[in-house]
Amino acid sequence: MKAIGAFAATDMLQHYYMTRDPAYAQTIYETIRSIAVFWRDYLIKDGTRYVIENDAQQEGDQYPQTNGVMSLGLVRSLLRGAIDIATELGVDAALRADWQDRLDT
Repeated sequence: MKAIGAFAATDMLQHYYMTRDPAYAQTIYETIRSIAVFWRDYLIKDGTRYVIENDAQQEGDQYPQTNGVMSLGLVRSLLRGAIDIATELGVDAALRADWQDRLDT
């Protein structure tokens, strides 16, 4: 269950979106960035789109364990949040482009 990192980021991101506090954004950014970099590298392009492979939503899910709906939503939220915070902080333009590519493809 690789999506657990993206799940853990949801509370931090929701707090950021509720407050838009730049100081808070700075304190969480390294964690958000690390999880988003993992997902940037973990997603696999199947020719036309990025997919999540081998990420069971629960133990015992049937194979193939591809594009679980929970993982898709959590990763999408994580990447959007990483882009928003990095943009506000004015950092990691290249990573923002990579993350946006994952969202757009």
